[in-house]
Amino acid sequence: MNLLTKLFGNLWKPNPRVRRRNHMTTEVFEDRVLLSGSPLPVLMVVADQQDFYYQEYGDTRNSIEASGLEVIVAATSTNPTTPHPNSGQGNDGGVVTPDIALADVNAADYSAIVFVGGWGSSMYQYDFPGDYNNSLYDGDLATKVVVNDLINDFADADKPLGFICHATMIGAWSDVDGQSLFQGRQVSVPYVGSPAVLYQGMWYGNGVLGQYEQAVANGAIANTASGQYGADPFSAVDDVVIDHTNGITVITAENWDSAALFGTTIAQTVIDQAEPENQAPTASDALWAIDEHSAVGTSVGTVVASDPDVGQTLEYAIISGNEAGVFNINSATGEITVANSNLLNFETTPQFNLQVQVTDNATTPLNATANVTIQLNNIVEPPPASVYQFGTDLIVRGTNSDDTIYVWSGQTAQNVFVWMNGVFYGGFNVPEEGRTVVYGSDGNDQIYATDARSSVAIFGEAGHDRITGGSESDLLDGGDGVDVIWANGGNDIIRGGRERDYLFGNDGNDVILGGEGNDHMEGGTGLDILIGGRGSDYMKGGDDD
Repeated sequence: MNLLTKLFGNLWKPNPRVRRRNHMTTEVFEDRVLLSGSPLPVLMVVADQQDFYYQEYGDTRNSIEASGLEVIVAATSTNPTTPHPNSGQGNDGGVVTPDIALADVNAADYSAIVFVGGWGSSMYQYDFPGDYNNSLYDGDLATKVVVNDLINDFADADKPLGFICHATMIGAWSDVDGQSLFQGRQVSVPYVGSPAVLYQGMWYGNGVLGQYEQAVANGAIANTASGQYGADPFSAVDDVVIDHTNGITVITAENWDSAALFGTTIAQTVIDQAEPENQAPTASDALWAIDEHSAVGTSVGTVVASDPDVGQTLEYAIISGNEAGVFNINSATGEITVANSNLLNFETTPQFNLQVQVTDNATTPLNATANVTIQLNNIVEPPPASVYQFGTDLIVRGTNSDDTIYVWSGQTAQNVFVWMNGVFYGGFNVPEEGRTVVYGSDGNDQIYATDARSSVAIFGEAGHDRITGGSESDLLDGGDGVDVIWANGGNDIIRGGRERDYLFGNDGNDVILGGEGNDHMEGGTGLDILIGGRGSDYMKGGDDD
């Protein structure tokens, strides 16, 4: 029993060591200070002169050394220390001579600190308020301060701290930033009990005061039964827990059965920290323009990307926006080329928005994403006639004067009739995958597709136009000028263009884009999206908006 305890009983405990840290809720490997070069030795702490548990020492050390790491043993002194009887030692008795005294340890010289269990490890419990029957287990204040300082030093350096079996109580009774290292932390503790002790005014015999109760009293989240954390609830062989709370890596193992895996886990954690950290590549967004219907193989552009890790290669892939296969990308260079010329149609898709993922070739790959916008240049060619079929579409082209155009469906939705400026152009069969495309050209045009039951795309172009859509989902674009556009049924896209426009969605779930000018927009029924653009716009959602 130490003198302070004799004088003041359980009211005495060491003054807490107060330190300041930048706390984190979870560990982020990218934010760590990584070890450089080969890993430093692992510091293994055993009880001074007697009563460490040999299997916890031997199996842990063997696993660490088998992973290629050096182990340095420390205790209060460098005097030989003997293990508990029958704790796994051989015929030689298992006596261990420490390499260094704890007072001479500098945390900067080691990659991790590991505390070996056995009841003798009680002597390193910094903040423990009890009095052990075996006075050697009470330790001395100077050594407890040294040990607690080392725990803080390793924690401050983001170096792993390991505790096995009864040595977990060293972590439980430590003081890091004014609280236990185990506060709020998941840990694995043994179910062997502590040595005989007077604790909180009550006497406990050997093995009666549990480590679970002490861990929980210090804010830990501990296993409620032996074997709880491993795959086999009837064995503690794999009951090793890694916790990264507050950016501090703490590794705990239940007992001697866990020692081999405990050592391997310590070693792997150290090795992972010593390896160069993989950094994510960077990729630049791009905006390109090409002519519509550009030939297959035409180069569109090359995604610019780089990786800060020397020697790594990058792989490029289009992950979004290329579902129809319009473009190819060279996976090694990032060059994007045309794959399908027919789908480069300004009238149907004037712009493509691609997402390109760039991935490095690290063991654990990281990636970056570039947003690539490809705009099509509209190539205007003289049509062979004012009304004609092009592929699956029916094309209707107005004149440079004021036009009046009617488009309607006959007996079937695909049977489309066209009348323009007093001339009936007859009926046309428009396949279901096609649509009727009307270009008003110059002039103040009136374009009516009120009775069209198949999809239409109407472009008023220049002039002050009046446009009426059909009952399907249409694209209605006023272009330049003051336009009035009425959609009917279907889910329509309505674009006003420049100057003041009057846009009415009516039925369906429509998207209405005002563009420039002071526009008047009404959604009508359905779930509509109204986007004003430039100017002072009037927007009325209507029903369901």
